[in-house]
Amino acid sequence: MMSNIRLISAGAGSGKTFRLSKELAELLTANEKGYHPSQVIATTFTRAAAGELKNKIREKLLEQDKIEIASQLEQSLICTVNGIRHQLLSLFSFESGLSHAVSVIDDDEQEVLFQESLPKSIDLRTWNVDDELENPRSFIRKHTMYVIHTMLDKTL
Repeated sequence: MMSNIRLISAGAGSGKTFRLSKELAELLTANEKGYHPSQVIATTFTRAAAGELKNKIREKLLEQDKIEIASQLEQSLICTVNGIRHQLLSLFSFESGLSHAVSVIDDDEQEVLFQESLPKSIDLRTWNVDDELENPRSFIRKHTMYVIHTMLDKTL
């Protein structure tokens, strides 16, 4: 399974887009082992880079007269990490217990929701100091998850 995952890390101008578009076009057009576009997930840091990568892949496919595959490229997840998270949460909203109407909140709204949620996550009346000090990671994990869920509840 891990053989299907490739990490390409390099600096600006080093040819990442060229290499990724070449490799992905090859994977999509391989005879018997070819992947369907819906099986592709590729992440970039910016929306512009994701758009450029998708366009380069499409160009390479069209150069090979792979029109059908090129037309199916929109089924792939080629976007930023946040974009992929958003699409996966939308696709699997029922399984994740979230609304299918996932939206990105702006920084100001995020701060307000965080400030509202934080006091609710640490209820001093039910907080057992001795237990929490024994296992601080458990405390952090539990209360962080509560803050996240409270923020999600307010945004949905």
